Amino acid sequence: MWKGSAESMLSQNIVQMDQHVRKAFSAVKEEMEEHLQAINESTDEIQANYEYLLELEEKLEKLSIKVDELQMMMKQMLLEQIEITRLDDGKSMKLSTFIY
Repeated sequence: MWKGSAESMLSQNIVQMDQHVRKAFSAVKEEMEEHLQAINESTDEIQANYEYLLELEEKLEKLSIKVDELQMMMKQMLLEQIEITRLDDGKSMKLSTFIY
């Protein structure tokens, strides 16, 4: 009789421990799922930021090309200045020509 009640108590303890372990694992699983969701949201945000940076990089490249074109145009305009010497008094003057 004593042996049966000890086995019964042991069996109850095992059942209680099993329930506690299951509850703990369930809580851990829930926390892990929350972390996974947060990671996925962060990944989506990182991807969106990366795509935005690619767009900015493309726009900066186009802007750089336009600045280069403006610099070349200004350089060309400076090179096209012509010095003209008047024949009657020998004075010279600069004449700038602009080609569009």
